[in-house]
Amino acid sequence: ESAIVRAAANGADEKSLKLLAYAKADVTGSDGKTAVVKAAAAGHTAAVSALSSLGAEIDGKISFGDEELSAVIAAAAGGHTNTLKVLFDLRADLQDEDIAIKASKGGHGDTVQMLHDLHGRIDAPKCMAVAALNGHSSTVMTICFIFKETLAPDAGDDDIGQILQTSLNHAAFGGHEDTVRVLNALGAHVNRFTGGEDCTLTGTPLLIASAKGHEKVVRLLLELKANVDGSADVTQQIQTQQPSTELF
Repeated sequence: ESAIVRAAANGADEKSLKLLAYAKADVTGSDGKTAVVKAAAAGHTAAVSALSSLGAEIDGKISFGDEELSAVIAAAAGGHTNTLKVLFDLRADLQDEDIAIKASKGGHGDTVQMLHDLHGRIDAPKCMAVAALNGHSSTVMTICFIFKETLAPDAGDDDIGQILQTSLNHAAFGGHEDTVRVLNALGAHVNRFTGGEDCTLTGTPLLIASAKGHEKVVRLLLELKANVDGSADVTQQIQTQQPSTELF
């Protein structure tokens, strides 16, 4: 692996990186990641700035497994809010909605909030569902408040309830008791059947948790007055805009 990639990954200062700049700033390491991506992933903000000044492509994307990876996505996935702010100042493109989804998956609610404050482009339903799926209760609450107060000031109770319900199903699927409790407190219904041809998870939260063998979540849902036979009081059809298999 090249010296500049190792140095960036370890947070080397600007002087050290300049000494290594005779090598190409956009050089790729043995794992396929560029120096700036590695620095961003580790939250080394000064190294990101230095690499940019040396000509590194801040918005460059690389194929990594089944996804594309960039400095901003790497920083968001790690919850490195200060690094994202610097990338924004360097004119990096933070408009990609996948950036907020990656932050949500890691439980970085402050990063999601910052991304919203900068440009207002987050996919609240997907962000909340992926946070719920991974058991990040505080991030779920952050996204819920963003959606209610800012993203959809004219949204009706049915719109908000649909998003909360989808997230509750994801929390039940993931087996996260605390997140189930939080979503119920926010208004998600334990006896609502959610279904539709484009919906990843179909059924009531109790049926979903039971199918996955999450005994503690099942017990919690019963405490929250879920119908013991898994039957529904309300049936809700979910359309194509709802979260899908890309969250898993």
